[in-house]
Amino acid sequence: MKASVVIPCHNAERYIGETLRSVAAQTQPAHEVFVINDRSADGSAEAVEASGVPVTLLNTDFGNAAAARNAGIERATGDWVAFLDADDYWRDNHLETAAGLLARGDAVAFMANRDLIDDSGAVRQQNVGLSLQDSQPSLPADRFPGLFRGNGFYFAMSSCLMRTDRLRAIDGLDVGQVRRHDIDMWLRGIAGHTWAYSVQPTSVYRIDTPGAISRNVSDREYWFLRAMLKNRSAFPGPDFDAIVRLAARRAVSAGLTDGTATDVKRAIDLANDELSPTDRWVYRAARVAPWAFASLNRWRRRAATRHRAAHQPLSSASDA
Repeated sequence: MKASVVIPCHNAERYIGETLRSVAAQTQPAHEVFVINDRSADGSAEAVEASGVPVTLLNTDFGNAAAARNAGIERATGDWVAFLDADDYWRDNHLETAAGLLARGDAVAFMANRDLIDDSGAVRQQNVGLSLQDSQPSLPADRFPGLFRGNGFYFAMSSCLMRTDRLRAIDGLDVGQVRRHDIDMWLRGIAGHTWAYSVQPTSVYRIDTPGAISRNVSDREYWFLRAMLKNRSAFPGPDFDAIVRLAARRAVSAGLTDGTATDVKRAIDLANDELSPTDRWVYRAARVAPWAFASLNRWRRRAATRHRAAHQPLSSASDA
């Protein structure tokens, strides 16, 4: 396996050196590394050079992470593209684990469990991913919706690889999918094919990077629903239907809790056909007293966070 590593970078001066050093430390070396420095206003380019890791640095002006990733895919000469975000990093066996599993089947994509760290580097959750007991080299596409639904819709691009020819067959990432183009790409890529999964956590995802676009909850949930609706026909069945219904409720709830009146309207317009009569009644009432709905929803989020923390002990980065 020859893996072309694609790293979009926007104002990641603080993290990109660690990210690149994790690539250089791989027990199976990468074939090549592309850093797409997209509209960075900090010292990201200088930090890439200071890392000492051989890379191809592309300075772009897209203002769009999907377009930045596509620029790397277009230049890739490896048979696989390994995705990594500029604020995340890999364990040193990430590419070796992927290569070993992919050699056992005909999968077009690979995903692994991951650890979650906060901005200080402390591990917040370990072994986060799909609920599989053993690594699998060749899962059918229709297994993914049920597993994805069961893990709370967690998805991290930095734990994924996809075959280069498959990426090009689906025209890469959709630049019109402004957010959540990662899961959209994954669904389009595995549709009609098989995919591999490693239960071993080989990537590390930073959950609270300052300024990260994923922190805009209303935007994130709207675009997630859009991605699910876009791919629904490729994954017929009750699991995907359940994902769409829940995504619709989450999009409207996030608009009411975290967004503007415009965010609420666009979410309702997109979600309306997936909402039950009860859902519609609740959201109509919420628009009369949005402050009450937002307060209740924030309380529910905090309760859910406390519940997760109670079932996952914290540990320091040195314990990982």
